[in-house]
Amino acid sequence: MSDCRFRKTCQMPGRLAMIAPGTGREYVKRYCLGAPEECARYMVAAAAGQQAVPTAMLPTETDRAWRLTHQA
Repeated sequence: MSDCRFRKTCQMPGRLAMIAPGTGREYVKRYCLGAPEECARYMVAAAAGQQAVPTAMLPTETDRAWRLTHQA
């Protein structure tokens, strides 16, 4: 387990806390505090920078993250 290096600047936890608090807490526990390398937002941020992460992208959208990071 490790903390996500993008946690303090990631928009996902705050946005989900307003929309779906329970889901937001679970995502934070699983991805931000547990396995950030499995988070789609982390994958894009690590590969292309946080500015490349779509605002509405969820941590579970790994297929989308792969497409964004492997564009020609």
